[in-house]
Amino acid sequence: MRTIATLSIVILLAGCDSRSLPTTDGGLDGLPPKSDAKTPPPTGDGGGGGCVDNSGCAASEYCKLEGACKVSGAKLGTCVPRPTSCDTMYAPVCGCDGKTHGNACGAATAGVNVAYQGECKNRCGNLMYLPTCPAGELCDFDSCTTPEGSCVKKPTPLECAAMSGPPVCGCDGKTYPLDCERLLAGVARASFGPCPSAAITVVTDKASYPSAQSVKATLTNGSAASVFLAGCAAFAIERKENGVFVDKGTTVDCAWEGNAKEVKAGASLTENVYPYQGGTYRIRADYGLACLPQKPLSSASCASFGKVHSAPFVVQPAAKDCASVESSYALALAASKACDPAINMPQCLHKVEDHVGCGCMTFVNDRSKLDALTADWKNLGCTAACPPIPCASLPPSGACGVDKQCHDS
Repeated sequence: MRTIATLSIVILLAGCDSRSLPTTDGGLDGLPPKSDAKTPPPTGDGGGGGCVDNSGCAASEYCKLEGACKVSGAKLGTCVPRPTSCDTMYAPVCGCDGKTHGNACGAATAGVNVAYQGECKNRCGNLMYLPTCPAGELCDFDSCTTPEGSCVKKPTPLECAAMSGPPVCGCDGKTYPLDCERLLAGVARASFGPCPSAAITVVTDKASYPSAQSVKATLTNGSAASVFLAGCAAFAIERKENGVFVDKGTTVDCAWEGNAKEVKAGASLTENVYPYQGGTYRIRADYGLACLPQKPLSSASCASFGKVHSAPFVVQPAAKDCASVESSYALALAASKACDPAINMPQCLHKVEDHVGCGCMTFVNDRSKLDALTADWKNLGCTAACPPIPCASLPPSGACGVDKQCHDS
């Protein structure tokens, strides 16, 4: 166990880092004040029962989750007492609040679950095990389509005005004079350097297509130099999933990439692409500049690269695809109501719609599959006819009956 003097040295060293450790009144390094009576970190075997977050627990408790920062499926947390005092041993952990705490007990005192052992490594994002960023910081995503990134300090306009540097291209298609200005706007970085010239464009022949119809995509080179596209398939497609465009690659099977296709200044190239199911899409063309002729598109043969996207377009879902999701949802709903009255813990706490896309709310024990099917439904662009049936109000939680099924009352 380190002494208070040793801890003081640690704090002085930590003060050199812009990510200082959180401090509670009278404590050190995120630890509560030391007292003679030591309370060990909670073990998770007490408290007020199943919970999703701290709002479901008493003020003197917190919602302890095992190995995660967010509730997943039927694996609920447990309301456990917050420690009133802790050891002063410095064994840092990264909390689910994105802050470094002096030890697990100190995190529990603050009502925070542990994301991982050790000081926070600034990682953040939408994944279950990643924390959110502390106040004054933002999550700078690694790319336009990845669900994780790094916590960075949110700059101010004055800080950006004092900086200099090359321009960058944001994932919103806008060129920012400085990377600082991109961060200030809260936009992920697509690439260094300016965005591709608007003179190079990709358009589709329609804004909406019926199911199973090909899409005609055309790249027009309005720049002053040739651009080069991939030889086998010039265009890739990106599908909007959960609000983000995700790369789906090409829709043509290529045994070999082939030599790059040159599109000279003032010329255009048209190819058909084949979105495989309903949803919102856009076409992407990855092109090379100053490339060697009769060579595949690669960094070995081109001086630099750029990319350009078409405007989003809609492909109507096939009726059978929507019917399949609808049927799967009904089966998953029945399975998700399974419970066991012999288990002495809260069950049937999750509210979901009793029909995908619409319906009245009902209680289930595990919603993970239902959430995934609801996302599929939305990504496909399916719609449901929702009759104006009044829905009954629900109690705070469902009940597990002797029939081993969740009931709404």
